[in-house]
Amino acid sequence: MKRYLPSVKQYIWILLVCVVLSSAAGFVLAKKQPPVYQVSSTILVQTGAPGTSITTLTSTSDPTQSLAEANTYASEIPTRQVMLFIVKQYPALQTAGFTADDLLGDVTAVASTTAATVAITADANTIDDAVLLANRVADGFILYNQQQSQAELNALRKDLTTQLTTYQTQQQQLEATLAKITNTNDPNYIFTNNSLGSVNRYIDTIQGQLLTLPSTVSSDSSVVQYAEGADATVATKTSVIVAATAAVGLIIGILIMLLLIFLDDRLRGDDQVQQRLGMAYLGSVTSSGELASKPTRLSGRSLEEISDVYAGLSLTGLKSSQWRAPHGGVLLVTSAQHAEGKTTLTAALAASFASAGGSVVVIDGNLRKPGTHLAFGMASSNVGLNTLLKSSGNVDDVVQRSNIPGVWILPAGAPIADPTILLEQKLPSILEQMRNKTDMIIIDGPSLLSNADAILLAKMSDCVMMVVDVRHDKMPLLLRAKELLNALAKMPSGVVMNRAPKRNRNKYYATAPVVNMEAKPEALIAVQNHNGNGQKSDALIVDMAAVRTSTPPPIMGNVSPTPGGRPSMVPVSMPMDQQTSGSLLRPLSSPGNIPDLPPSSMNIQQAKRQSWTVPPSPNRSIPPTP
Repeated sequence: MKRYLPSVKQYIWILLVCVVLSSAAGFVLAKKQPPVYQVSSTILVQTGAPGTSITTLTSTSDPTQSLAEANTYASEIPTRQVMLFIVKQYPALQTAGFTADDLLGDVTAVASTTAATVAITADANTIDDAVLLANRVADGFILYNQQQSQAELNALRKDLTTQLTTYQTQQQQLEATLAKITNTNDPNYIFTNNSLGSVNRYIDTIQGQLLTLPSTVSSDSSVVQYAEGADATVATKTSVIVAATAAVGLIIGILIMLLLIFLDDRLRGDDQVQQRLGMAYLGSVTSSGELASKPTRLSGRSLEEISDVYAGLSLTGLKSSQWRAPHGGVLLVTSAQHAEGKTTLTAALAASFASAGGSVVVIDGNLRKPGTHLAFGMASSNVGLNTLLKSSGNVDDVVQRSNIPGVWILPAGAPIADPTILLEQKLPSILEQMRNKTDMIIIDGPSLLSNADAILLAKMSDCVMMVVDVRHDKMPLLLRAKELLNALAKMPSGVVMNRAPKRNRNKYYATAPVVNMEAKPEALIAVQNHNGNGQKSDALIVDMAAVRTSTPPPIMGNVSPTPGGRPSMVPVSMPMDQQTSGSLLRPLSSPGNIPDLPPSSMNIQQAKRQSWTVPPSPNRSIPPTP
């Protein structure tokens, strides 16, 4: 259920709109209804009052029993049997056009909680009809109750009379038998005489009961207050109609919301990143005012989330443990579409990396709409990456120190309408210069689906971090972005879920794409990746069987270093079936590939190597290298 909570929050407005609209419609409908008049008559219940008992001629009323009987009558009055009796008993109701169903809908009976009374309330469009209903139902129920009691009395008298007739017949038979026996000492005489005595006693008892039965019986209820026209009030059913329509609107709103949630094809959980996208999951960042207002000065939960994202880069193998100056790594931060929070996360990630003692340069790669400098609280400038792309210059002339120790900024400068060709021609050499001076380069790139700039930047990077706004991004959009990364850039990539719902327990989670380790040995080819100074970095495994169904990338083989330290692949000899199947690269587990954070302290010589070799100037605050 927690997985669908963000969708419920997003579409809750549909529920509110449906309830408000249906309530308004109910209010208008209620106002268009004709006025309804309401009057009441009252019945008093006296159980055991004189003339109401069928077992004795004299009795007294029982208050406790009367209260219980009043509740029984309140539930008995609004029944079809009683209403049919009343309609047949009073032709005036039939003349006015009322049926038993009308009485069931227009008349209510409510018992008092303190007195043995029942209030009979009638609603009608005219006062006369309301008075007629209330009084005739009250009188009719009393008559119905009296007839029921009289019928019970008649049934009891009939039963006693039948018994008396039976015993009198037995009496005559026994007397005739005794008359035939002349010897009083005869056992038959004694037995018959005893039976006759018993029968005579039964006859006397029944005759006594018949004598105590009244000839008629009265109802134990009576009308103590009849309804009058002066007591009529206008009983509008506005609240009832509005409540009913609001309930209907609530049901409709829930159905619509559930339908939209069902059709909402978004990432609803971090576990779906690998299942549905097949990409590494690096972490989640929840909505936070602190992250939006001061991404470079985080604390508490926001800082922990950013640290988990940085750790995810290493744990999933996207970030190499060999990223150190003079061979720093390049990380591209992008998204499927714009306004997903990639600039904010770039600033937070850079500050987190620098706080551990590393040096990082943030490049504003969105040359069409620059904005990275705003995340660091810096003023805009016309000098930046655009200057290096349009003219041959040195990065030391445009890189600026930020207000975060260990973080430098290469702003975009003045916007460029079409920087695609310039990026392809000039940026690789710019990145090579910067790799020698810093541990990490983070490119705050444009969105993948906006133009080709992001794909060009991805091809020049070592790994890609795609930021996904869980509130808006749909799966077709994300799959399209993933296809661009896999088919064109062919770079390791991972996903960070931004504005994710908060999780109170077990909130840490990270995954990496699974490589088929059960493939045949001949399908696995180990490739060594050397940097510029001849040192080995992370090993890679090419899993040929794991990607037979995917689009085959170029076959990779031995790697030879380039002057910039980046590997270049040389085709190797393989069987034809393996050459057509493609390859799948992943970091090979080894003691030298254990991910780690930048050291918290470095010696002076290391710090000097990571400083920019530019002379100090009023516009540059970067310490020179001796």
